[in-house]
Amino acid sequence: MHANEKGLRYLKEQIEILLEHKQGIHLMTPSWGGEVLTEEKQGKDNTLIHHVKIFHWGD
Repeated sequence: MHANEKGLRYLKEQIEILLEHKQGIHLMTPSWGGEVLTEEKQGKDNTLIHHVKIFHWGD
C-alpha cells in the first residue's frame, strides 16, 4: 500500500468509524465507483487494486 499524508489521515478516520460502528469499509478507484483510491500505479512492478475491503470481526 502506498499513501501520502492526506490518504493516511483519511484511512485513520475510516478506521475510527469502523471501530465505532462495526461495519465494513470499502475503498475503490473511480472506475469502480469510488474516489479514494488512485488508478495510477505507484511503481512499474506493482499491481493496481481497484477495491479494498476492511472488516471488523468483533471482539
